[in-house]
Amino acid sequence: MKRWISILAFLFVPSIFYAQGFGIGLQVGPQIPISDFGDAFDVGLGFNGVFEYAVSNQLAVNLTTGYHWWSESAQAEGAEATLRFSTIPIIAGFTFFFLPRDISPFAGLKLGLHIETLSLTVSAQEIDLGSESETQTHFGFTPELGVLIPVSPMLGFTFTAEYNHIFGTEGDSDVTYFGINGGVLIHLGHH
Repeated sequence: MKRWISILAFLFVPSIFYAQGFGIGLQVGPQIPISDFGDAFDVGLGFNGVFEYAVSNQLAVNLTTGYHWWSESAQAEGAEATLRFSTIPIIAGFTFFFLPRDISPFAGLKLGLHIETLSLTVSAQEIDLGSESETQTHFGFTPELGVLIPVSPMLGFTFTAEYNHIFGTEGDSDVTYFGINGGVLIHLGHH
């Protein structure tokens, strides 16, 4: 057993010192609700901030947070109701790069918490008749596929397609949606 630990340490530790790759990124794109969530809302918008550490040339761990939101309005008899839903993901995961030195497709998985807020506002003839909101925190997971296009040693463009699944609790429905995001990743060290 000690021999296997020594071999793994010999292979793993040099890659950590070689990589020394920190990166920060920003992504934005449409968030497309599906299933029951898609029955309530049309396409929304979201942005993500990403902090990444390259463990090796092909593997990175990351922390992602952001803000995704949807809004729908309905009118009847001079009154208007607006339903809004937003989620703030606080998720961590890993990314595997298939071609680490060129344009690289990648796959990843992220797990963590989503802070969800659902609010309803009713108004008539531009007079606010009242509003109500509720905030809950639920667990979710996000598998993703994407591509990293390096522009320079410090800058790359990222394009991702991710499936977000947030589990409901106490009879609440699960929230599911696809995010199609594009953005930049700035390398603060060697990748």
